Amino acid sequence: MRVLIYSPSVDGHRQIYCRVMAEVLLRAGCDVTIAFASRTRGVRVPAPHLQPLREREGVRFVDTCDMPAGGLDVDHAGFSTLLEQVRPDATILAEADNHLSLLVSQLLPGRHRFSCRVAGVFLRNTNYVHMGRLREPLRDRLGRYRRGWFRWNKDSYLFHERLQPRFRLVDVALCLDEAFVAAHPRTHAWLPDIYTPHILDEDAARTEAALHPELIEFLSANQDRRPLVYFGQAQPRRGYDWLLRLAVEEDYAFIHLGTIDDAVPYDHDVVSLRQALVARRAIFETGSYEQSFDVATALFRAASFVALPYRKHYGSSGMMLQALDAGTRVVVPDEGLMGWRVTNFGLGRTYVPGSWADFKHVCRAGVATGRAQQGSLVDYLAWFGREQVTDAIEHAAGLRGEGAHVPDPAAQAVTRTLAWRREASGRRETATG
Repeated sequence: MRVLIYSPSVDGHRQIYCRVMAEVLLRAGCDVTIAFASRTRGVRVPAPHLQPLREREGVRFVDTCDMPAGGLDVDHAGFSTLLEQVRPDATILAEADNHLSLLVSQLLPGRHRFSCRVAGVFLRNTNYVHMGRLREPLRDRLGRYRRGWFRWNKDSYLFHERLQPRFRLVDVALCLDEAFVAAHPRTHAWLPDIYTPHILDEDAARTEAALHPELIEFLSANQDRRPLVYFGQAQPRRGYDWLLRLAVEEDYAFIHLGTIDDAVPYDHDVVSLRQALVARRAIFETGSYEQSFDVATALFRAASFVALPYRKHYGSSGMMLQALDAGTRVVVPDEGLMGWRVTNFGLGRTYVPGSWADFKHVCRAGVATGRAQQGSLVDYLAWFGREQVTDAIEHAAGLRGEGAHVPDPAAQAVTRTLAWRREASGRRETATG
């Protein structure tokens, strides 16, 4: 069986998604083609997490950099041509949020349905369930369409609530948001957020990583300060400036593994905050891309809590799941999927979105509470484990099964619940086989 993974952009966690999807499909005996843009604006795209796949038998790569917007704006004709070239039995759109107009184009006069099974992974455009859109009056929705009628084919609410249920524009609609899927069980399926490349090798995820010698020296020199960890590119939406301010006011040792861009607008003066921490010798920043998830996990384990002061982020967070995997509680805004997960599964604490005072107060409480009991978080993360991810991807490709089971906040013993459901699913397959 041939499977195409279409992911023009491989920024951030998208590489991890493609890597794990390919590994699952290869283990199932499939041949895999990965289509992504090797260059953006003439600059080569670093893809270190995909590099191991280049040496695997049964894997080939297709470059989309010559397509419109590197493949992000591919139209019906262009995508159909790609399918004719690759001839897959199934295609997985790794970020289907970018391709609503492509999917809707199958309904237009003179167009045809795509020639293979198509599964779409929706990372973020089901977030409207956390923003009050489901209660939006019909007149307001119609008003939006009148004001921007040409965007009807890109409206996420219309796609998921009307078009997908009626026309099945994708054979499987995979969503990261289990709260959304629980409310749309007939039309959507759940994909556990793939937060680490080690998901298929659970023992490797528990190994201790070798820290940079400079980082070891920094931690040794700041033994009296609690570490405050930020992993990834410095961004306002992820609250980089809030964490700098928290480190200054609460005397933390601030550790940032990732790139820095002071040109973007922040709520606080990040340059002055960093200078204050430099004067205390209480800041360590690599200033460059850090690809080692193991290093981040080791630092999360050393922290009393992990603060994720995201702004208007309503979807899943790989960093949140990685912190939980390290056995460390999180502090998140009380909104969106992050807040829903923390509230329903007891994964840490929430604060009033946008309130600095409440954020600071809750972080102090997080320090006082300390680390979580490992058992409770292991139970929760079982929903995101190897078998769950494998079930979701194999179902998407049409190989077997019903997909991953949606997390149940009422489940007292998650691992036992999943084992029972897998056993029951096996009995059903045997009975129908």
